[in-house]
Amino acid sequence: MSSSGTHTGDQTRVLDIESSAAGRAHDTSAPSPSLKPNVLEAPCPHGSGSGSSLNEKDPQDSPNPLNAPLRKPRPNRAPTPRKFAPPPWKRRAGWGGYLAESIPTCNIVPTLVLQAFSAGILDATTYADFSTFASNQTGNTILLTVSIVGAHPLLMLTGISLGSFLGSAFVFGHLGHFMGVRRRGWLFLTTLTQALIMFICAILLSPNGSPRVSPGGPHEWLTLSLFAIMSGAQVAMARQSACQEMPTAPMTSSYVDLMADKYIFLRWKHPKAGPRNRRVMYIGAMIVGGVLGAVVHKYAGSWVVVLVTGFMKMAVVAALALAAPEQVQEE
Repeated sequence: MSSSGTHTGDQTRVLDIESSAAGRAHDTSAPSPSLKPNVLEAPCPHGSGSGSSLNEKDPQDSPNPLNAPLRKPRPNRAPTPRKFAPPPWKRRAGWGGYLAESIPTCNIVPTLVLQAFSAGILDATTYADFSTFASNQTGNTILLTVSIVGAHPLLMLTGISLGSFLGSAFVFGHLGHFMGVRRRGWLFLTTLTQALIMFICAILLSPNGSPRVSPGGPHEWLTLSLFAIMSGAQVAMARQSACQEMPTAPMTSSYVDLMADKYIFLRWKHPKAGPRNRRVMYIGAMIVGGVLGAVVHKYAGSWVVVLVTGFMKMAVVAALALAAPEQVQEE
């Protein structure tokens, strides 16, 4: 009797558990009070509409980065080229950075025109005084070969001029490779050396100078050697500046290159007329310089011509001081 009553009670509890589980399954729309988030309701800031949670964020306040407009990447633009170099006292790197700058070939071209002009002035004087050249070593080579067989009396002067020129080109050329052929500091050094030599020669040839080193004197070779040393340094500088149209000494190759230039008839400002224009400027500077040197030599004397050449070298130094450096493209 007792066992049957116990069995009936167990069945009743099982049925109650199943009925309560079924009731919870049917009532899915009502959330459980324990699962409801504990948030505070705040009124709409605009004064109307339903309240919004303080913990909720407006989608417009934090836009999705995936929906943001795409920005085009900036291309690597070369910096705007300067017309003139800023003075060293306005630089963070100071004088060291100023002298270490490399000057592009296009900014060295005006200085090479001045160098060619001064070379024309000087050669007109040296040939008139010494019957030999200081920078045109093509002519000196021919004169030297002629002098060997006795057809030209100035064997010693021609040989000294050629040897001094070659020695100077060797020394200054290798110094340029060591220091940087287009570094502002090196261009200053070699041009100032040329100017100093010219001023020394002007003193030697002046009326107050020694007649022993003047043309016709027993030591005239010393003055001619100084002229050739200056010319060797000048031509080495010009050739290493990567402007092949302005060697500042020979003329034959420039004449041929100009006549054979396929762009010879283009207008002056045509993009392809750059080499032709540089050859024209070089040839014109040499011719005008030679005429001016001959006129000054005739009416004022050799020392005035040399003095003018020295001041032309100082003008080259001033142009190099103002020349804009190469612009390094930043990433």
